[in-house]
Order: sequence, then structure tokens, then C-alpha cells
Amino acid sequence: MPKSLSSVLLVLFIQSACASKTEAPLQVQSEAEARDLFSLSPREAVSLLAKDEAIASSAYKGIENGDSKWLDLYKRVRPASDASVSESLDQSVGLAIIHNPTAAIDAIVEVSKGEMGQKALLQYLHWPCGATSADFSESEGNKQKERVAKDTASRELKAKIKALQSIKSNNLKTAKDCREIAQQALKRWTPK
Repeated sequence: MPKSLSSVLLVLFIQSACASKTEAPLQVQSEAEARDLFSLSPREAVSLLAKDEAIASSAYKGIENGDSKWLDLYKRVRPASDASVSESLDQSVGLAIIHNPTAAIDAIVEVSKGEMGQKALLQYLHWPCGATSADFSESEGNKQKERVAKDTASRELKAKIKALQSIKSNNLKTAKDCREIAQQALKRWTPK
């Protein structure tokens, strides 16, 4: 191998190694900042979620995983959120139903009672119970992407339905309503 080519390869290797080392601390920093959401007021937390995509992603993933501390954050910031952040929070808590159905349903009920009142609960349930990540995919007109979206929606909704069947909560009626909404959404995604 000529010396100039080996030198170029060595420089490229060093640059890529340095680049990967600088990316990790930024990710850790974003996770640390996401944890700082807990110390902010609800409005400040919503503002940070709206402005910082990395922090928002960490927070939404925590909620989606059904982690109780992140569900507590959802309960605290959801009433103060605007349309965009509200949708992301609701989608995340909807996915939390799969991982921690009791805590997710309890969080949904708590937020809806404080924010909208009990009468609006059933209407509110349509978003976290019936929506899937496929609802946000840009698949229209692309058969391959449409098939993937349909499979994703079907998988998520079936997982929600299964999780809701075994729920042990003081909010059993809400869990039943949520399960029915997920079943209706599944029919929408998988027509016969």
C-alpha cells in the first residue's frame, strides 16, 4: 500500500474515532438534561420539550417504557402542554400501556380528570388508546411503507389489547373502554 494511501486511511480512522468519542458525551448530557425536567415547573418542562429534540426524545422514551417516574412527569406536564407536546405525550403514554398498563391507565385518568373532567375522559381515551406510531408515518402512496405501517399498528394495538386484559387497577372501566377503543382501531388498520 503506498504511503500516501495509508496516511489518508490513518487520518480517516483517527477522525472517525474522535467523532464517535465526542458523540457519546452529548448523548449522556441530553439524558442528564432530560432528568432535569423533573426539577422544572410544568410550563418550563413543556418549553424545554418543545425546544430540544434530544431531551424530548429521552423523555418520550421514558414514558413509552412505562417507567413510573416518567409517567409521573407525564402527569405533571401534560396539563401545561400545547398541541404538539400534548400529542407526543399522549402517544408516549399510549405506548406505555403495553409495558405498564395499570400505571399508564391511572396516569391517563388522573390527567383527564384534572384537565377535562370525567365526562371528557372517554373522548380523550381515543388518542392514547387508539393511536399508534404508524399513525404518524408518512406512508401514503408507498405500498412498502403502507405495509410496514399496517404491521406496526397491528402489533402495537394487539399488544395494548393484551396488556389491558390483565390490568389490575381501580380504573377497570377506563381500562375496558381503552381496550374497546384499541380493538376498534385494530379493525380500522386490518379491514377484512
